[in-house]
Amino acid sequence: MPNLLAFIPAAFLIAMVPGPATVMLIKQAARGSKRNAFATIAGIETGIAFWGLAAVFGLTALLAASQTAYDVLRFAGALFLIYLGIKALFFRGGGEEKEIRPGTGYRSGLVTNIANPKAGVFALSFLPQFVPADAGSGALVVCVLAWIAVDIVWYSMSSPAANGLSATPSAHL
Repeated sequence: MPNLLAFIPAAFLIAMVPGPATVMLIKQAARGSKRNAFATIAGIETGIAFWGLAAVFGLTALLAASQTAYDVLRFAGALFLIYLGIKALFFRGGGEEKEIRPGTGYRSGLVTNIANPKAGVFALSFLPQFVPADAGSGALVVCVLAWIAVDIVWYSMSSPAANGLSATPSAHL
């Protein structure tokens, strides 16, 4: 069985460090929709599940062993973030707010996390430290599920939309 007493506080500390997923969640939450913020969290956590299961099946070892594979994924992730930046800067759609399409937050959270090779390397290097060598893959799956639960708690507490805060400052006056 994994050492959850040590893993859960460590996972909270890691969750608190801002990264691309946090930026994506803030962006989606700033759009003012609680539903979209939670959809973004669901997408982020689906990405965590992807990397966690990749670690369980040993696929993240490819990223650690192959600099080329790591660089390709890192480059793809950087291109995606550049695309999002250009889209945010130049394609705002005038002065009126567009209605957010269903699935936008989920898709953004998922792609952001899957395109982040650091998440894969993290899953490969961090998770096994809390699982005894003879515990098998089931114990690693328990850690992945705990990681997802910790992230959901942290992102739900830290998301402005999830906490009922509006994206418009005048709503608080």
